[in-house]
Amino acid sequence: MNNFGLPEELGWRFDSLYQWLSRKYPMTVEHIEIGGHTFQINKITDPTAALEEAVAANSMDSFATPYWAELWPSAIALSEFVAENAIPNHSTVLELGCGMGLVGIVAGHFGASVVLNDREDDALRLAELNYLINLSTVPEVLQFDWIAPVQRQFSLILAADVVYELAIYQPLLHTFRTMLAPGGEIWLAEPNRPIAKDFFKVLSDNNFVWEMIPKKVTRNGRETRISVYIIRRK
Repeated sequence: MNNFGLPEELGWRFDSLYQWLSRKYPMTVEHIEIGGHTFQINKITDPTAALEEAVAANSMDSFATPYWAELWPSAIALSEFVAENAIPNHSTVLELGCGMGLVGIVAGHFGASVVLNDREDDALRLAELNYLINLSTVPEVLQFDWIAPVQRQFSLILAADVVYELAIYQPLLHTFRTMLAPGGEIWLAEPNRPIAKDFFKVLSDNNFVWEMIPKKVTRNGRETRISVYIIRRK
């Protein structure tokens, strides 16, 4: 299975991850160009089917829905923003809710020391697989729910399309307050959902400020307007 010229130890890890995932989901590969470099992203062939199956199995738990199985336009926009804006030297970077890991991979490609987070086992397996293929190294991963963030701080937090329902706002705020190092920044990409306005009011009420950079992503013939926010403490 290891056709990527990886060292033997990494090849075994790749094979283990791929076999685990491909037994559960039909898999496909997409090549995405970011910042003049092409990244190879393994993903689930039919994320809609995976979503419907998970909703049926976890009808009372909205947090269990596998949004990680979709490559969202916000992740592409944030990846482009990372490629266009140098991450300060010696930054410790956390990709929050990493899904398949594209944003963290791009940050790692441009020299950042990256940690990947998600609450779902399979999301972290897929993100690790993609990181390994693209950067020939095994990433550090942190599995935790935003209700109970890890007591560890990062100078830069990356988050794409995480502001999608009200129940998430307080846990996400708690995570930001706990894990953002003094003087650090959050780079958050959001597809201009009306519901997100409430989250930014929550941020403002808790002494965060931000600036917004508009982006456009064209995917499958459809243009999506994305807002990338640089968020800091007052």
